[in-house]
Amino acid sequence: MNSYYLSTFHIGTPVKPVRLDVDSGSSDFWVISPLTQPAPSGTHNLYNPAASSTSQKTANKWSITYGDQSSASGVVYLDTVEVGGVIVKNQGVEVATKVSQQFLQAFDGDGLCGTAFGVLNTSRPQQQPTIIENMITQGERAEGLFTAKLGTYAQTSDPTVNSTSFYTFGYIDQSIVQAHGPLHYTPVVSNSSGTDKGFWTVSSTKILIDGTEYLRVNPPNQSIMDTGTTLLIIDDMACERIYSKIAGAHVDPQNGWVIPQNYTHLPTLSFDIGGLFIDLPPSYLLFSELPDNAGYVGAIQSSGLPSPNNTPPPDIYGDVILRCMYAVFDHTNKRFGCCQLPAPPGEASGAGVVVTSVQKDQTPAW
Repeated sequence: MNSYYLSTFHIGTPVKPVRLDVDSGSSDFWVISPLTQPAPSGTHNLYNPAASSTSQKTANKWSITYGDQSSASGVVYLDTVEVGGVIVKNQGVEVATKVSQQFLQAFDGDGLCGTAFGVLNTSRPQQQPTIIENMITQGERAEGLFTAKLGTYAQTSDPTVNSTSFYTFGYIDQSIVQAHGPLHYTPVVSNSSGTDKGFWTVSSTKILIDGTEYLRVNPPNQSIMDTGTTLLIIDDMACERIYSKIAGAHVDPQNGWVIPQNYTHLPTLSFDIGGLFIDLPPSYLLFSELPDNAGYVGAIQSSGLPSPNNTPPPDIYGDVILRCMYAVFDHTNKRFGCCQLPAPPGEASGAGVVVTSVQKDQTPAW
C-alpha cells in the first residue's frame, strides 16, 4: 500500500499537465516521458520535450536512488514550468529515460518535484537549481519558502475525516496560522555524521509516550522533515518503547512492526520538533490493514539501527506526522516552522480510522 500526495504542474509550450509528488527529501525535478524505459502505461501523463517549443536540451545527465531503493535516471532539459499561477523559466526538467518498476506499478504520479536544498541535486556535470531556488532568483515570490498542509484520506463515509491538502510557494496561509498558531521555528542543522547539509534536518531529542518523556540525546537525535516519505522512521529502541505499549505488537519479516487486529490500547504520542511537541493521534499508528485479519501495519517503523549503541541516522518524519501540522520550509532563513493541527473527528480519540491511501491532486493555494 502506497500513500502520497500529488500536485499538478504544467511544463512547456504548449503546456503539458503532469502530477508530481512534492518531495522535501530530494532536490531533483524529474518526469516520465516517451523516452522512459520500461515504457509507461495506464494513466501517466508524459512530458515530451520534443513537443515543447521552449525546451532546450543540455549536456547534463542525472541519476537518483531513493531510500526505498526505487530509482530513476536520464537527461536534462530546460523548460518553462507553471504551478499555481507562478511561472518559472529555464527550470531544469530531468527527463527520465529509465525508471525502476516502483514508479510504473505502484505510483500514479508522473514524477517528483524535489524541494530540499540544491546541493542534493544529482544533475552532472552541472547541478540544477530546485524550483524553489529558481522562484527566488527569478523574483517570482518575495518569500523564499514553501508550506505544506497534508490532509487525510481515510476509509470512511464520514466527510469530516477527509481534509484538504495543499502546498504554497512563497506564501504562508495566515488563516491557518491565526486559527492554530503561532508558528514555532527551529534551525535546519547538519546531520549527525556531518556529511551533508541538503536535507530539512531539525533537532528532535524527545518523545512523549503515554505522557512519559524519553530523551534521545546520545547523540542528540535529529529528524529529516520529508514530504516524500509516507511513514515515520525512527531507531529500534524508540520503536520498541512505543510498540511495547500495545499488547501483541510484533515485528513481521515482510511488514515490519504490526499491530494486532484486536488491539485494546494505542498509546498517545508526541514528537519533539526543535522544542515544540507535535501530537500524533493514536489511530494514526494504524497505517494499513493486512488481509485475513492479520492486523495493521504500523505507521512508525524502524530505521534498522539501534540507539545509543550505534550512531543512528536521522529519523525521517514523513507524511504520518506532517499531516498533524502546518509546516513551513523556509529556504531563505534555513529554518523549519510548524504549528499543531487538530485531528479530524474520530481520529483524536483513537477510534481506529485506518489510513489506506493518500492520493491528492491539489494545485497549491496562493
